Amino acid sequence: MPTNRIRKKFHDLVSSKEFDLVIMFFIALNMFQMCLGYEGIDSTLEHLLVLSNHVFSLVFLLEAIFKLIAYGWSYFRNNQNRFDFFVVISSFFDIVLEVVRDLGSDGFDDL
Repeated sequence: MPTNRIRKKFHDLVSSKEFDLVIMFFIALNMFQMCLGYEGIDSTLEHLLVLSNHVFSLVFLLEAIFKLIAYGWSYFRNNQNRFDFFVVISSFFDIVLEVVRDLGSDGFDDL
């Protein structure tokens, strides 16, 4: 249990049942969102799915940050937290690659 007042507030938040339920809700929504993609998808729906993926990535990043503040380095002692952190970092790496791809493809449209 952290002694720092701010870290204790974060600890109380991330240890609460309500926080777990909200995160589980976002996980379920994210799984549903991933099921909506298909070959030949309408561009508007595709854009909405990409945008929602970014929102979910941000929510899961905030979860990891809150837990890091609450638990400090002991956050990484839990295998589930390590896996979640890997998934969050991987999703942002994917977003960076997506942005680089989009920037790179704009320069080659005339070829």
